[in-house]
Amino acid sequence: MIHAIYRIPDDAGSLTWLARLPTGLTVAKGPASRIDWLFLDSFDWRLFRAGHVLRLAERDGGRRLEWLPDRTAEPALVTEWPGKAPPSWPAELGMSPLAETLAAALDIRALMPVGRATARSREFALLDDNEKTVARLHEREFAARGLAGGRRTGRFRTIDIDGLRGYGKISRRIGQAFRQAGVAALTPTDVVAFAAAANGRPAGGYSGKVDVVLRPGQPASSAARAILRDLLDTIEVNEAGTRRDIDSEFLHDYRVALRRSRSLLKHLSGLLPEAERTRARLRLQRLAASTGETRDLDVYLLHMTEYRKALPKRLGPGIDVLAAHIAAKRGKARQRMLRYFSARPTRQFLADWRRFLEQAPEDADVEDQPGALDFARARIWKVYRRIVRDGAAIDDNSPAEALHELRKRCKDLRYLMEFFRSLFPKRDITVLIGQLKRFQDNLGAFQDYAVQAETLRAYETELRAGDALPRKAEEAIEALVEQFDGRMHAARAEFQARFGRFAGTENDKRFRALFRGDKTRKGIPA
Repeated sequence: MIHAIYRIPDDAGSLTWLARLPTGLTVAKGPASRIDWLFLDSFDWRLFRAGHVLRLAERDGGRRLEWLPDRTAEPALVTEWPGKAPPSWPAELGMSPLAETLAAALDIRALMPVGRATARSREFALLDDNEKTVARLHEREFAARGLAGGRRTGRFRTIDIDGLRGYGKISRRIGQAFRQAGVAALTPTDVVAFAAAANGRPAGGYSGKVDVVLRPGQPASSAARAILRDLLDTIEVNEAGTRRDIDSEFLHDYRVALRRSRSLLKHLSGLLPEAERTRARLRLQRLAASTGETRDLDVYLLHMTEYRKALPKRLGPGIDVLAAHIAAKRGKARQRMLRYFSARPTRQFLADWRRFLEQAPEDADVEDQPGALDFARARIWKVYRRIVRDGAAIDDNSPAEALHELRKRCKDLRYLMEFFRSLFPKRDITVLIGQLKRFQDNLGAFQDYAVQAETLRAYETELRAGDALPRKAEEAIEALVEQFDGRMHAARAEFQARFGRFAGTENDKRFRALFRGDKTRKGIPA
């Protein structure tokens, strides 16, 4: 097994690192080889962020998928891959340990190529005084290429220590000698990062979250523009994946960025030119509306596995009918969405919005604007107090719409806290966002179950009107609706306890300390 990987300085030859080996070892040069690696990951780098590597290795005409978990240097799972194109989904690997492992790591995201590298390798056997091989070293020279091919765009060299059973101590001595010589240790994820950089995408560089570092005294309009630019980047990068229909999360992240942009714009009256603010809110709302049906249908298709598990097997054919109906609706909705994406007014707005956000501020009298910190505190505190007031007024007799409106205000609060989190102590703001998320889970569950029940009834009506509602499909839909009604009432019953924890004394102290400007910060609950 490979004990470790070390990077060789670019100006060092083989004799340099061979001289670093412990005494008493003889070096025997072995064969040379070449291997091509295509690295696969999700668009949001779920494997890389967890320290895992999935690579499609091609050597001597054979191709196999290799899984290296937790930054280990040796493949833990290997599956032969006969296809010309790499897999997009774990299910393409059939029933296998690798398929199961990838499904757990990726969830609902697809695999896609993220980098390509060619390694030219020379093997060296290390022999002891008895001429027994006690370790093998592989000197590798990596060359990265763009995914579309073309010339090499970068290179670096490594030494892999391939330890042998029973001689682990020698492998550790070799590694120690390299480290003492200042040779950097690497992991397979470093190779992924090298290959990804050559393809123009920094490994781990996308998460879908707002990632803007603000200054406390920065004019509020300047901070807002920076946040909106980051959100526009997210919109644009996810549009491409949505058009290609790689997986449903591209459209999800696209819509979240739209929603976050609209949420922030709502708070910027007097900070941005009113004409630009009004136009942006309108156009972003229309963009969101154009994507809503497709996203809703995506969600129902994603729920199909859950639906099957929730019902008796005999109703499986009924779920098949429902899934086919939803898939057909999705195809039509998606075409309408793509036409709206390509429409001239849409393209013109996005180009204009980019220019506006990147131009030098022309906002009226920036000097009289609040700083980013003061603005964030005031807006967050106002929305928080409104949530506490509205939530306290909800009882068992309140209409469902009251919970729906409260859920929207909680989203608004969470977005504000995430936009401006860089201005507050990390630990404190993280605790508060976590508390809010847990409360949102309850409100979201209530809303989700109510909508699912209503929508499934609508699908049932559509199928019946088209004379395409077999008995098992009707039974399946009715059984699901009954379950959702029960879950909705259970979520409603939990509301008071969840709200009490969110709006309770301890959490209220935290909000007051961060957002009412308590500079002493004493008495903040841990």
